[in-house]
Amino acid sequence: MAGMLQLVLGRDVGKPFKDFASVLSQVERRIFDQVELEADQLGPHLAAHPRLTYVIAHGGAISWMPITVALIQRLAQHAPDRLGTGTFHKGLWNLPGVGRIAKFFSGAERHLSFDELFSALGGGDCDFFAFPESDSSLYGELTEVKPFRFHRFIELSVRARMPMLLVAHKGTERWYRAIPSLAPVLSLLPAALYSMVHLKKDQVIAETTQKLLNVPIPFGRISLRARTELFHTRIKSFSDDAATKKAQLEDEGERIRLRLQRLTDSIT
Repeated sequence: MAGMLQLVLGRDVGKPFKDFASVLSQVERRIFDQVELEADQLGPHLAAHPRLTYVIAHGGAISWMPITVALIQRLAQHAPDRLGTGTFHKGLWNLPGVGRIAKFFSGAERHLSFDELFSALGGGDCDFFAFPESDSSLYGELTEVKPFRFHRFIELSVRARMPMLLVAHKGTERWYRAIPSLAPVLSLLPAALYSMVHLKKDQVIAETTQKLLNVPIPFGRISLRARTELFHTRIKSFSDDAATKKAQLEDEGERIRLRLQRLTDSIT
């Protein structure tokens, strides 16, 4: 497994936050008018915990990028040699140009499985970035923390003994245009097109029948406001029964989602 990971990651797992700084400082100057997230907010958590899982509210489809840029830049100020990695929706790796962004932030050559991530993170000193809403972020109210698509980041954190730092944010809402009643148009597209980006056609049709689709148009600089909070999971171990374990993860995921929502709502 170690040899496989070396090939997949192309380096030791993770990337020092200081290695992001030169590129992300240019991005920061282009997209932000102001960022309300102080490095001093992060300091006590970093000092107390050698590894953290950052559970980040997604916002809209591309809102993960500004908050990740701002967060990594401030982590680099406070702990430049600390390592970080993350994983992304499988579909991002197949989009032209976007796959390069996934590689840049994750340090991986492709989407990593849970077992690969755990083997890498469980024995090292590396933070992990999780965006559990995933493609739920395409629909509905932009400041609503959507139901989680994935829950195994909780298992990863528990098994690797990594506390979770919740990260909520507002400010990217102006980048989106809500488009109603797209389901009839989307239903005409072949299922293979959805499969290419690891989406399920029936699920997309169902979502766009009930909710608005938020189309990103990232023009204009933004003022980003963020809040963080340490989250202590109640899970100490997992059941050997698959159905019981799934229920454990989903229940804890809902606790995290509600806490992220309250944190988001606290941002004025």
